[in-house]
Amino acid sequence: FRVILLVICFSIATLTTYRVHLWLSHYTRLASKMMISAYDEQQPDLPFPLVTVCNINPARGSELYNARSVNPVARGLDYELFSDAYQGRLSENAPENKLHTSVYRMLDQASHQLKDMLKSCTVDQNRCYSVNFTKSILPPGACYTFNGLTTDFDEFQLTLDPQSFDYLIPNQGFVGFRVLLHTRGDPLWAMMPSAVYAGPTFHTMLRVVGLKKIYKQQCVTQRQWARCIHQCMQDMLHKRCQCHLSGK
Repeated sequence: FRVILLVICFSIATLTTYRVHLWLSHYTRLASKMMISAYDEQQPDLPFPLVTVCNINPARGSELYNARSVNPVARGLDYELFSDAYQGRLSENAPENKLHTSVYRMLDQASHQLKDMLKSCTVDQNRCYSVNFTKSILPPGACYTFNGLTTDFDEFQLTLDPQSFDYLIPNQGFVGFRVLLHTRGDPLWAMMPSAVYAGPTFHTMLRVVGLKKIYKQQCVTQRQWARCIHQCMQDMLHKRCQCHLSGK
């Protein structure tokens, strides 16, 4: 009986060792192939990314307060309405004509203007200006995307004034800018979670390197991907609050 038991144990051990050997051999071959297919090609001519800057503060308090108004009732009314809308509060005792005010229009008019914030702009050794940026209005406020030189370049420098004296009160104490690095066609609102925060009195440096391709072919084009993400957000908003994202 002991001999039979030893033979059975030996057979099981031999079979287990053989299966482990086969699995390791298969894994080694698979890992080698995956490594080659993942890193055998480099992405040629990586374009310089688009750079977008957004003031953390959504709107200028002085513009919303309307201190120049001759009507004392009108002073501070837009400030209060905007603060309520921005923080999701219901405005009380608001005039009828103010209840239909577009928050998008208020953001567009009261947002920080790049011509006032931009102190210097250089692309390599060339100067750039506020007219070289495109303005976009998003829920967090206005953003400005550089649309200047389209050729590849190595260095892009901005010196910005956040105009902290004009920040809304109350706020969370953050002062500075959101900086987005993205490609053409990326929806800016989808890039917000990956934004880099640049505070005042600091020199913030971002280094961009070209990554190697993981797949030989892209699943979809960049434009199709942007449309897919936008549709996904539309579906989520409609499901949760029965509203639609503006196309602007």
